[in-house]
Amino acid sequence: SIQSCTTDAECGQVLTGTSCGCTRNLVARNNADTTQFYLLIDRAQELMCEIGTISTCDCPNTDGFICKQGRCGWNYVP
Repeated sequence: SIQSCTTDAECGQVLTGTSCGCTRNLVARNNADTTQFYLLIDRAQELMCEIGTISTCDCPNTDGFICKQGRCGWNYVP
């Protein structure tokens, strides 16, 4: 739910540490409370659970953030 959106302007809170690459980190709404999210990430690491947040280790060019199909993300440019 922290990634849900209806407009591009709602997006922009980068969820640091959710990826190997800088512009591959997940993106949440600007006003999202990420406290519980990070507690879950920390607990999963303590239990050595694979949660599938790491992606490729690159940093594609972006032009800000986008709300695509109701979910915040990076606006990748070619």
